[in-house]
Amino acid sequence: MTQRFQRAADQRISGSGLGLSIAVEIAERQQLNMRLSNRPEGGLEVRLVWQQPVIAPRASDAL
Repeated sequence: MTQRFQRAADQRISGSGLGLSIAVEIAERQQLNMRLSNRPEGGLEVRLVWQQPVIAPRASDAL
């Protein structure tokens, strides 16, 4: 499904099939989490989520 120019079976909509593969490429390059889900009204929802950086507490914060 995430390969370029690959469309799921029984698709009645036109398009080149590049959108999801571009999103995967961005997610990999930026180290993002990709979340795919079905929308209640139909269609696919894709979310690219940056992970929260883990920040170690400073020694001065413990005082």
